[in-house]
Amino acid sequence: MVERMGLLLGLHKALVILTPAGHQGLADEWFKKLIHLWGLNGASIRPYILDDPSTETLIELVRQIRSESD
Repeated sequence: MVERMGLLLGLHKALVILTPAGHQGLADEWFKKLIHLWGLNGASIRPYILDDPSTETLIELVRQIRSESD
């Protein structure tokens, strides 16, 4: 449970890092908005991780998003 909470915080942090300065609200929008990035294929992040709640899925999604900020 603690690991998943840490991963969810990591997911949020990765999304915030990708947002332009002063527009951190975009991170919340990306969580709810349909996205064609990171292997989501037009889904939003929220249902994607609810449909497959495995830790591995969450880890992979965080990795993909963090790779965008490198």
